[in-house]
Amino acid sequence: MFVAPHDLDGVTAVDGIGDNDETAEVDAVLFDNTGSYLLWAYFARHDGYPDGLSTMDGARLRETVGELIGDWHPALRALVERSPEETVSLLPIRTSVPIDPWPASTVTLLGDAIHSMTPFRGIGANTALRDARLLCRALVAVSRGEAELLDAISDYESAMRAYGFKAVRDSLRTAEQSVSGNRPAKIMFKTVLRVLNAVGPLKRKVFGDHGTE
Repeated sequence: MFVAPHDLDGVTAVDGIGDNDETAEVDAVLFDNTGSYLLWAYFARHDGYPDGLSTMDGARLRETVGELIGDWHPALRALVERSPEETVSLLPIRTSVPIDPWPASTVTLLGDAIHSMTPFRGIGANTALRDARLLCRALVAVSRGEAELLDAISDYESAMRAYGFKAVRDSLRTAEQSVSGNRPAKIMFKTVLRVLNAVGPLKRKVFGDHGTE
């Protein structure tokens, strides 16, 4: 569940960045580019929400989140309460599943087109960039006469499927840990993250190959 309420403190446009286009005329709250904004999100397992979530409008979604965070810090509750209802929306999170190899052709896939994943591990964009780099190298090899086109694409797809769907599994596992109803496991998970964040060398050791395995 996401919202992007605008904090309309004026900012100066630079080289076109910070200007509004015609979409602002459709919805100034959602598409105003002249002010800063804050994005918040509330994640939970499907069974952590009340029934009828998919039929709720922005006002009811905002109210529902308010109820779910009733024991949170007052400042966080106020952030939700003061969010414009038209900016609150439901976004179900889905993840791709591994698929069998296919015959290589002159059409291939990269990024979310093949291995879309949850946002919980923060490696979706990095994995797509890795695809692009690998595919670029394959095509450069073809242009140099070092490989046949379909062989190069096949090699790219084979490698991409391996690390891409590993990233999907890792992302899904982190998502499940993040919204787990197992309180001791959740506390342990958060404690480990806090320790890693506090100890720089340990953090670099653990996350040094993050998204590159």
